[in-house]
Amino acid sequence: PLAVPIAEVMTANPVTVGPKDPIRVAVKRMEQGGYRHLPVVGEDGRPIGVLSAKQVVHYLVEHFPATVYNQPPDPATVPAEAEGA
Repeated sequence: PLAVPIAEVMTANPVTVGPKDPIRVAVKRMEQGGYRHLPVVGEDGRPIGVLSAKQVVHYLVEHFPATVYNQPPDPATVPAEAEGA
């Protein structure tokens, strides 16, 4: 509800990323904190957007399709024999 103070529903001092931070920084912060979303803040500390885990996955698929699409269903599984001729 609009009557609830924002301090009651928003995390104080959230973990953030900058617009020029490498994707690895965002992924590491998401993994370490268990976050699915990170605020993106400018150099002045003002919010300019939100980065989601879904956006990160789309970015990786767009830029590294062969690597992403050629992963086995279980990355720990390795074929016993080489595939192909």
